[in-house]
Amino acid sequence: MLLYGGDVLWAAALCGLMLLGLRSGSGWFVLGLTIAGATVIEFSQLYQADWAQ
Repeated sequence: MLLYGGDVLWAAALCGLMLLGLRSGSGWFVLGLTIAGATVIEFSQLYQADWAQ
């Protein structure tokens, strides 16, 4: 848990922001957006193109 603690806290913060911004959305919709957003950002960190740095 300690190794991935920062990622867990970051995803929880993203979920909290989504919940604040999308108060009328269902919980499952907000959860799906949070998972999609966290996945895109984590995969973008793996991308190592010269022009992207």
